[in-house]
Amino acid sequence: VFYADIKAAPMRLGGKDCLLGIFRDVTERREAARELVESEARFRGLVDQSIAGICIIQDGKFVYVNPRFAEIFGYASAEQMIDRGHELVVAEKDRSMVAAHVRGHIEGELASSFNFTGLRKDGTMIDVGVHGTRAIHAGRPAIIGLAQDISEKKRAEEQIERYVKQLQTALMRTVGVA
Repeated sequence: VFYADIKAAPMRLGGKDCLLGIFRDVTERREAARELVESEARFRGLVDQSIAGICIIQDGKFVYVNPRFAEIFGYASAEQMIDRGHELVVAEKDRSMVAAHVRGHIEGELASSFNFTGLRKDGTMIDVGVHGTRAIHAGRPAIIGLAQDISEKKRAEEQIERYVKQLQTALMRTVGVA
């Protein structure tokens, strides 16, 4: 069994009506198309189920966000964020800094990582770590970004820093006593 593309045209040959037919085996092309659909489905599954928030920003607006990105910022679904400006998720104090990064990426600067104070839908603030890079989406410049809520990590680092200071103080007292 194979798949074929069939083209036919009537013609006259030696005074008789005939049909000229062209058969082309398209089995490989059809299999390649099926594999592409399967590959896209696997990739979509990876992106949609990623533990990192993923977004595409174009013309200053979200054109794609995965479910985790929406969750990080307190939205029930990704669709609630589509066609909205990226400043939607940035605290007022960091908006100009984030806007400068977005402009820099679009103008062709290299990928970069930075942190900013995020704004969740309910108004609470979170610490967000992002990595963005320039890309082409639908034939135009865009930014692909990865985002993670680093609030817990920051709190843990601050706690470790306090413990280290307490240990230093205790050590200095112990040495001073001896």
